[in-house]
Amino acid sequence: RLRFSPFFERQLELPTKSLCDLFLDTPAFVAHTTGSDILWAGVPFVTIAGHDFAARVAAGLAKAMGMPEMISRNDADYVDLAISLLQKPVTRAKWRATLEANRNTHLAFDTEAWMKHWDMLLTMAWDRCVKLLLLCWWRSIRLLTSCALFLSATRTTVKRVLGRMSLPNICLAPCRLCHSMGKLAH
Repeated sequence: RLRFSPFFERQLELPTKSLCDLFLDTPAFVAHTTGSDILWAGVPFVTIAGHDFAARVAAGLAKAMGMPEMISRNDADYVDLAISLLQKPVTRAKWRATLEANRNTHLAFDTEAWMKHWDMLLTMAWDRCVKLLLLCWWRSIRLLTSCALFLSATRTTVKRVLGRMSLPNICLAPCRLCHSMGKLAH
């Protein structure tokens, strides 16, 4: 039996959701906050892990609650699992009990563990950023040093070559003045 409800006050949302026997997740646009609310209320759900981020959220929630059995492999498996759970109230009751037991012990709702992981990830990201900046800085310094050495060597070489040649034989920019005066260089 499917029941549809109108919008209701926020304080009634979780108690109302807890009345469900089973939540059927929509494959294209999976449950995000609603999935979290459903799991907090202890209601089992059936979902399919999609290919992109938005289609994998509910599957991630199921895994974080220690209930990967709520995740279907494909559409046929989704339908079979939903029908099986609807026909087996004992299995649904076991899943509900597992969800309620895991609510305070698994990562999905363990705020302290989540904060520790988030802090660790931010620290790792910062460390990588600093290392990358230092590496870029070091490579820039090496590149600038190499360029400076090259320019210095090139300048010295050009001076030596030009010192051996007579300037009138070189004209880098021929102009009327040079030709009119009979010179090839300024």
